[in-house]
Amino acid sequence: MNLLYVANRVLLLLLHNGTIQGLKYIWRTEGFKGMFKENGTNCAPIVPNSVVKFFFIWL
Repeated sequence: MNLLYVANRVLLLLLHNGTIQGLKYIWRTEGFKGMFKENGTNCAPIVPNSVVKFFFIWL
């Protein structure tokens, strides 16, 4: 990530007091894709674990 992106996110946290205000700001500035930005990075470690559990439990 570049420094400007990180600075923008920090500024976002300082400008908005609550979760709803922050979500509204993200929706206005980045739209639908902004709500799920970087979500794949969070899901990447969970998917292999879930696949293994599925095969051992259900098959």
